[in-house]
Amino acid sequence: MKLLIPICLLAITATAQNGFQFVQTAAVNAPVAAGGGGGIELESVSAVLVESSALADPEDFTHTIATLTDGYITVAISYYLGSASPTDVTFDSVSMTKIGTATCSFESSLRGDLWGLAVGNKTAGTYTVSIIGAGGDKAVAASTSWNNVHQTTSVGTPATAEGDNTTAPSVAVGSATGEIVVDVLARYSGGTATIGGGQTSLFNDSTADGTIDGAASYEAGAGSVTMSWTLASPARWVVVGIPLKPAT
Repeated sequence: MKLLIPICLLAITATAQNGFQFVQTAAVNAPVAAGGGGGIELESVSAVLVESSALADPEDFTHTIATLTDGYITVAISYYLGSASPTDVTFDSVSMTKIGTATCSFESSLRGDLWGLAVGNKTAGTYTVSIIGAGGDKAVAASTSWNNVHQTTSVGTPATAEGDNTTAPSVAVGSATGEIVVDVLARYSGGTATIGGGQTSLFNDSTADGTIDGAASYEAGAGSVTMSWTLASPARWVVVGIPLKPAT
């Protein structure tokens, strides 16, 4: 049985210079799972980077956070790769770990990445996220901050799936009660993506030319959690999911 998780989100859309759009989504200190005396909490989501022409190298965006306790940062990126292949993502100039990735065998330019970094008790502030080595690529991306995540064994085993001109992306992720499953969807010209039941959206956007559509979400952990989406039209897609583990 999927657990419906209420959360309050604020969305503000603005068009920036250099051909990309930021969509600000924020949710502060919203508990999303209980586990061992203290649940993982979603702290906030950055503005969404939507690059419709070509990423710079590095491509920077910012994430404003409150003070984190046993903090963890995830960055979800949906790519349509051009001549470059991304090599790193940093948060506050510290390299993150690629915790999950998938490239579509039916559309080799289509890729979804999840990156993670344990940041401990991080001071409140505005920090820079940098995507490195992806100059010329198109992407939809955002970072998310979490409280009460285990600092040495932060994540479990990633799961991936892909599809060729279908409308129902999904992936089954092994997890456990008290964890949070996070996923990223990358789809090639698939139109609107509708989130599956029990999941809460982190972002859902498309490049202006419709080449790449990207979305991310989370759901409370269980023995097996299926992260699913419904596309408005058949498309090639990849989806990556991974569980975050609680601090206690």
